[in-house]
Amino acid sequence: MVHFEVAAPAPPMSFAEVASGDGVHIHYAHQGPPDGPAIILLHGLSDSSFSFSRVMPLLPSELRVIAPDLRGHGHSARPATGYRVGDHAGDVLSMMDVLSIPRAVIVGHSMGSFVAHAIAERAP
Repeated sequence: MVHFEVAAPAPPMSFAEVASGDGVHIHYAHQGPPDGPAIILLHGLSDSSFSFSRVMPLLPSELRVIAPDLRGHGHSARPATGYRVGDHAGDVLSMMDVLSIPRAVIVGHSMGSFVAHAIAERAP
């Protein structure tokens, strides 16, 4: 007989908004305890945090999970300029500062992987 351990269900997902360093408002989905190990999920071009909506509930409940809508995507602001990979990376790093996240695992897919790489270069 095989015994499987059932993980605790993930906490419900919530939504909030934060202003980046240059005042651009970034919308994000989040779940988990504010003092838990942080993981930040970055979506691809023309996508949004919604792409992680089916993944987030499957992650361990002790993780602080944050999935921002990068500027110009989802419910985030759409300024006239500032869409370089470095601009997105700066937004995420500003968000981490505002939310008191000193370190995080950064996960990106598609364009989000380039943003994750830029974050690692700026703040290894």
